[in-house]
Amino acid sequence: MRRPALITSLFFTLGILTGHFVDIPIFHLFLAISTLLILCISALVSGRVKTAWIQIPLLTAVVFSGCFRYELSTRGFPLNHISNLPCFGKDVALEGQIIGERQSLQELTRVTLAARRITTNGFSTEACGKVMVTFKEGVAHSLGYGDVIRVYGRLRHPPPARNPGGFDYRSYLLRRGIFGLLSVSSPEDIELVEKGEEGSRHLYGLFISKVILPIRRGIHSSIDRNLLGAPAAVLKGIILGEKRGLPDKVKSAFADAGVIHILAVSGLHVGLVVAIFFSLFRLLWSSSRWATLATLLALFLYMFVADLRPSVVRASIMAAVVLVGLVLERDSDIVNNIALAALIILLIWPQALFDISFQLSFGAVVAIVSLYRPLLSLFPGSLRRQDRWWGKWVFGAIAVSTSAQLGVAPITAFHFNRLPLVSIVANIVVVPTVGVILALGFLASAFGFWCAPVATVFNAANWLFLKFLLKTVRFFASLPYGAMHVPSPSLLFFLVYFCVLALFAQAQNSIRVRKGLLFSALILANLCLWKAIWANSSRLQIVFLDVGRGNAAFVQFPNGRKVLIDAGPKSLYFDAGKTVICPFLHHIGVKRIDAVILTHQDNSHIGGLISVLENFQVDNILDNGQPSSSWTCNRLWEIAYQKGVRHWIISAIAPESISAGAHPDRRQRNRFFAGRTYEGPWPGGRNL
Repeated sequence: MRRPALITSLFFTLGILTGHFVDIPIFHLFLAISTLLILCISALVSGRVKTAWIQIPLLTAVVFSGCFRYELSTRGFPLNHISNLPCFGKDVALEGQIIGERQSLQELTRVTLAARRITTNGFSTEACGKVMVTFKEGVAHSLGYGDVIRVYGRLRHPPPARNPGGFDYRSYLLRRGIFGLLSVSSPEDIELVEKGEEGSRHLYGLFISKVILPIRRGIHSSIDRNLLGAPAAVLKGIILGEKRGLPDKVKSAFADAGVIHILAVSGLHVGLVVAIFFSLFRLLWSSSRWATLATLLALFLYMFVADLRPSVVRASIMAAVVLVGLVLERDSDIVNNIALAALIILLIWPQALFDISFQLSFGAVVAIVSLYRPLLSLFPGSLRRQDRWWGKWVFGAIAVSTSAQLGVAPITAFHFNRLPLVSIVANIVVVPTVGVILALGFLASAFGFWCAPVATVFNAANWLFLKFLLKTVRFFASLPYGAMHVPSPSLLFFLVYFCVLALFAQAQNSIRVRKGLLFSALILANLCLWKAIWANSSRLQIVFLDVGRGNAAFVQFPNGRKVLIDAGPKSLYFDAGKTVICPFLHHIGVKRIDAVILTHQDNSHIGGLISVLENFQVDNILDNGQPSSSWTCNRLWEIAYQKGVRHWIISAIAPESISAGAHPDRRQRNRFFAGRTYEGPWPGGRNL
């Protein structure tokens, strides 16, 4: 095989997908793999079978191996695993060791506990598995990595996705090996059983506690020493991939501008790490071999400091293969390197295949490798000549940015229902700026360990670039039509889309491929043009949405009209409109709502409508005219008036029987909707 890692990773991925959708007993998979391997070895020893025929059972064994590895990571647990114990939904006493760093989120702190023993209703047993424990900030400030603690509370399953298009928190935690949640309400519910001595029991724990955590804390302290607010949070995101401290407005601006990827450690960051450390070590040693080995060590440490995210692992493996190839004076195939990185990640974490970061990371890098040259060839050759370096740099940057966006566009649409249209231009400006910020951040962090004044100088310079980055991102995010909401694409769309991209990547080499690409474009254009005919549904669709303490339902009539009945509550910590209603409407591709019906004016029914009005076109609001002076109600009518929404009050009382003086609140509302209100029975002849 010309690219063995590519073929192996593709069939291994097929096996993981098979295990995800089909539950096959682990023993049967082990038996099948063993049988196929024995057949392959027997055929090789006998020499009577051609090598090409041996590849069929061998690749089949790879598929079964991917399925076997997925089953082991998701279902092959011992009997005392936390997921197999009948303790969920009960008050328990859970004893375990803190693994990983504490995470602070608003007024809460989270730690991950590796369970050792669980007790409930007089029943006590040894246990294993991970549980996420949440307590108020300051309740257990002295706890640290490696401590063995006992906590009291109700063990519960992570909540699944409760609505179409909603975030599946359970699957997210299961991919990280976390099977339970437990909340601690008071300091009396936490007991320190044993001080962990900074995780010195095991070699891995010693490495994390003595090397990785001090480096990470040193970077934090170096940043916090001189930077505050959004610049500090953005720098932590760029260096460490942490987005917890980012304000929601800043995070939304990065998403709208299509540059949210710079806040996740990726190939850009790893490339700069390699360039910085390799240049530094070459100054110290004249031998490139020793400099390469030292750079590999620094890269290995950075992987753990960045919390082993799939993007940084992928980029680090690729960089390591290239560096080793340079030392051994061997050329490397970049496609094979990418496949090797994916195979290693999936062997260790098979569920990473379903992580957004894994999909975006590999989607972007594969697209760049495949589409860069075809896209670059579309620009005039006179502007790409060697003597015109500026033209080559500009058009090369455009080709790289466009390739990456084409590769991740359907993935972004599937997970976020959003396509940032300005991302191609924004990345050309943002990425070089991030390179400077990352280099200055590394220098400040390095000097922060032993020379704080020098680190302050680098942080001061970095502050200027961070402010420029924030202003640039806000500018691109504020552009009209800079981002477009789209429905979640189907599996058929994914297949057609990536087949078209594959044809485009090979269009330069074959006229048949160019003809196939042309016919594919014509077929897709016809499908889009006649979509309203073949995709029209004659069914009445009603979706009842889970918004917590409140009500919300979405109705789509056979004629295509869409009605929203109530929109759930809005509070300081939860906005049903922003969290539930809007993602659902984006998920199914709704851009306009014909009517919103409000059953009454309680916050549990109208609170979420504020976010709906801010993000969607609403033609009509219907309610019963119940008076209310709450902030939520006033804000709702203010937005409706600004956007020109027609308001209808539905009442069983005849219009002529209503006196203006008897309804002062209703008369006050008419001030906002002068000329657009109707009181009385359902308006005859008006088709809503």
